[in-house]
Amino acid sequence: MENEVLNKRYSVESEVGRGGMAVVYQGLDLDLNRPVAVKILHPYLASDPTHQQRFHREATAVAALKHPHILDIYDYSGVGAEKSFIVTEYIDGSTLREFRDRHKPTLPEIGVLIVHVVAGALAHAHRHNIIHRDIKPENIMIRKDGVLKLMDFGIARTLNAQQMTVTGTLVGSPAHMSPEHVEGKELCSRTDIFSLGTLLYFLCAGRLPFDAETPHALLRQILEVDYPDPRRFNSAIGKDLHQIITKAMARQPEERYASMDDFRTALGNYLEELGIQDPSEEAQELLAHESGSHTALQTRVIDALIERANTAANEGNVAQALEAYNRVLSLDDNRADAVLEVQRLTHAHSRRRTFRWGLAAMATAVAVGALTLELTTWDAPAVPMPNIHAHTALVPTDALEDTQSAYERVAAPSDTRRERRPLHVAFDPNRTPPSSINNTRSSASPAKNGKRVANTRPRATARGFAFSIVSYPPAAEIHFGGSVYRGGRTPPLNRRPGLYPIRIHHPTCAVCKDGNYVLRLDANKPPPKELRYEVQYVPAQLTVNTLRQATIRIAGRNLKSGQKTAISVRKLRERFHIKVSAPGHRSIHRRVFLEAGKHQSIDIDLDTISRAP
Repeated sequence: MENEVLNKRYSVESEVGRGGMAVVYQGLDLDLNRPVAVKILHPYLASDPTHQQRFHREATAVAALKHPHILDIYDYSGVGAEKSFIVTEYIDGSTLREFRDRHKPTLPEIGVLIVHVVAGALAHAHRHNIIHRDIKPENIMIRKDGVLKLMDFGIARTLNAQQMTVTGTLVGSPAHMSPEHVEGKELCSRTDIFSLGTLLYFLCAGRLPFDAETPHALLRQILEVDYPDPRRFNSAIGKDLHQIITKAMARQPEERYASMDDFRTALGNYLEELGIQDPSEEAQELLAHESGSHTALQTRVIDALIERANTAANEGNVAQALEAYNRVLSLDDNRADAVLEVQRLTHAHSRRRTFRWGLAAMATAVAVGALTLELTTWDAPAVPMPNIHAHTALVPTDALEDTQSAYERVAAPSDTRRERRPLHVAFDPNRTPPSSINNTRSSASPAKNGKRVANTRPRATARGFAFSIVSYPPAAEIHFGGSVYRGGRTPPLNRRPGLYPIRIHHPTCAVCKDGNYVLRLDANKPPPKELRYEVQYVPAQLTVNTLRQATIRIAGRNLKSGQKTAISVRKLRERFHIKVSAPGHRSIHRRVFLEAGKHQSIDIDLDTISRAP
C-alpha cells in the first residue's frame, strides 16, 4: 500500500497506525504540498456494506464539525470506491496514552486541564447531534505545539484480544464505556459524559476505574459502577475534584451532568478557584513544554492551596483548612509551614473535641443524679482561631526609624508616671484578649469600705511577656529583634514592655509589599499568645467597559466605564462582585477574580428593557 497514489492527488508513504477497521498512513497532498494522514479501510472489510456505511458515517459526521480541538477531514473517497479512504490533517505528536505513560499522576490539575479542553470539543459535537461513543486516551492526539485533537468519531471496532461483542453489538475497548452502552441501550450525550469522567479518573489517579482480569468481571464492574476511590491512588485529589468525578460517573444518566457544557463549566470553576483563568491556553503551554510547565503549574497550585488553607483556618473552618494543607503536603512534603499548620490545627481540633466530650460527660452525670434542672443541648464554643489582622498598628517604613526613640519614652514597669504615648502605636482595647501570660496581680488596691481589696488588673513581671509571632502567609519571613525567622512563626519570645518594630517580608512574592508594624507591649495589657502579622499586596487593576452612562459598583466604590482603577486586594487572588446598571437597561451582576499586581479588562453589555407600545 505504501508509495501508492490515491485519486492522483494523495501519495501514501509510511504506516503510522493500525486499528480494527483501517490502517493509517502518513501521506502527502500532491496539489497543496502538505502532509496529511490517510486512513484506508482494510480490503477484507471494504466489500462489506455495513463497514462501508460506518466509514461513511465518520467522514460525513466529522466533516460537519469545525473546532480547533477536533481533527479536520480534508477528503473522502465516497461510498463504492475501489479503496475506501479518508484524508485528514496530519498530527505530528503523540497520543494522550503515551503522554500519561511518561508522567506519573502527581498533579491532578493536569488531568482537569486536558479534560476541560476535550469537553469543549465534545460539547461542540453534541450541539451538532453527534455522539462520539469511543472516548479513550488513544483517540486523543497531542500535537508538538501542545494542541489537543479529538479523533475517531463513531468508529466501531473489530473483535480482537481486548475488544468484544456485547448484546450482539460490536464495540471497542470497554474500559471507558458507560453502563447503558454495555447493556446495549439507546445512547445519548450523557454517555460521553460518563466516558469522559473515566478519562478524568485515569488522568488524575493514574489507573483505570474499571480493571479486571476477565472480560466478564470487567463488564460486571461497569454495570455496577464499582470502582475504587481515586484518592487511594493520588492523595492530591481533593474533595471538590472527587465530587466532579463521582457525578460524571453516576450509574444513572439523569444523575450525571445535564450536558457536556455543564460538565465543562464545573471543571472550569474548579480551575478558576485555583487561579487558572484560561484552561485551553494553560493546557497547550503545559503539553508543549512538559517538564518546566509542570513545575510552574504545581507551584501555582500549591500557593493557591496555601492561601485557601490560611483563609479557612482564619474563618474557623478547620476541616477545609486541613484538607488544603494535606493536599499541599501530597504535592510537596517539604513544606514546613504546612506541616506546622497541620499540627497546630489538629491539636486545636483535638482540644475542641475533648472539650465537647467533657461537656457530654458532665451532662450525663447530671442526668444520672436525677436533678430536676432541665438540660438543653450544649454547643462547645469554637476554638479561637488566630486573627490574620495585626494586633498593632501598620506604620510607614520610615516611621520604624523613630521606634527606638519612641521606645525610650515608654515608662518601665516600675515607673508609675503618666507617659506620653504615640497614637499610631496604641492597642485597640476591644481586641486585647483577657490573657494573663507571665503576669501577676498587684498586692493591693485602694481601700473600699475600710477594706483593702485585691487588684485583678494584670501587670508584667520582671521578665516581661511571653508570646510568639506568626506570619501570614506562612511563607513570609519575620524580621524581629535583629533576627529573621522563617517557617511562618517564631519560637516563644519574651519581651519587657516597650515598642518593638516588626517587618513581615515575603522573599518570593513579586506582588507582595512588606508589612511594617510597631508592637507595643503595655505593662497593664498583656498580649495574646500568638500575634499574627501579614504582608500587604500590590493593588489589582480593573477596567470595566460598558455604557458610558452606566453605574459600576464594586467593593463599595463607583467606577467609570473604560477607566483603569486600582482595587485593593487582601490576598493574591480575591473574588469581587460587580453590579452594572443604567437607565432603560437590565442590571447585570458579575463575579470577577482580581489578582494582585495584575490588570484585568472586562466587557459588559447591557440589554435594553423593551417597553410595550
